[in-house]
Amino acid sequence: MNSFDTLFFNSRSKNYINSDNNVYSVIPFLAIEANGNPVFKRHSYEWGRDTGIQAGTAGNPLMIAGGSNVLSSYTLDTKMQTVKASRAAFAQEGDTVYLCVVAAATVPDATKVYEKLGADNAINFDSGGSTAFWVNGSYIYGPGRNIPTAIIFARK
Repeated sequence: MNSFDTLFFNSRSKNYINSDNNVYSVIPFLAIEANGNPVFKRHSYEWGRDTGIQAGTAGNPLMIAGGSNVLSSYTLDTKMQTVKASRAAFAQEGDTVYLCVVAAATVPDATKVYEKLGADNAINFDSGGSTAFWVNGSYIYGPGRNIPTAIIFARK
């Protein structure tokens, strides 16, 4: 309950959570470098453990890579293939990264949205009940269920 076993970088403490569990992880990883550039890796084990980044998290599956739909190279469970739910993802186009939700979609449906929008890269994140957006003190989407992690964008 309220646990996960994928690689995640805690930006505040500058350390990786679950690093030992993911030495050989084959799921995709997204890092935001110190200069703000996103780096998408097909496998977490390709990343290493750079602690100079701003953020980093694993997600699954990688939907778009280098502007191409790569979803067919991943094995999707039945729910990802058939259940229409809120599908959260990071999508990148040029030097801009978007935190996105496609409502009432399967993972293949959401992938088609990012493909049509011209995303360079997109990675799926835990979806359904885990999906919520909190902006300026209130939910604009969700709330989802209680979760052990959050992705937070803050202005300095």
